[in-house]
Amino acid sequence: MIRSSPAILTYAIENILREFGFADPVKMITLNPAILGYAIDNMRGKIVDMRDLGFADPVKMIRSSPAILGLAINNIRGRVADLRELRFTDPVKMITSRSAILGYARERLFLCGKIIKDLDDGGTDGMFRQLIGQPRAVIDAVAVTRPRTWAEVRAVMVAAKRAKL
Repeated sequence: MIRSSPAILTYAIENILREFGFADPVKMITLNPAILGYAIDNMRGKIVDMRDLGFADPVKMIRSSPAILGLAINNIRGRVADLRELRFTDPVKMITSRSAILGYARERLFLCGKIIKDLDDGGTDGMFRQLIGQPRAVIDAVAVTRPRTWAEVRAVMVAAKRAKL
């Protein structure tokens, strides 16, 4: 890291991250070196904005997925709004339990949401989180079959994964 970004040595960001409540800033920086380029006020603002959106512990989320610091708050707001539009009961909880949702394309989000919401057995937030985490080829295979139940979704996911092996 230091060879590719010697400026790392000039930052006191480790102490600032500890101030925000991040217990292991070195690990965070190692996972996402771009953190070193973020303005402290932007980080502070992101944490406040996420709390305002209803995230109880944004520091914990960022700790598990440091890339969240690089997302625009409007994108996070938009993702929450998208999940509400899909009529999921608690978008904030969904994102908290699977922060990767923030990084998926909107089209993928809506495709998975439609599949889950169209299930006869009542698609749930947990089903959505499982489906959206699948490789895109698996999601596409599920979409093509137009499943009516979660059991059918799971069967297609298993078959699609086997076909890839």
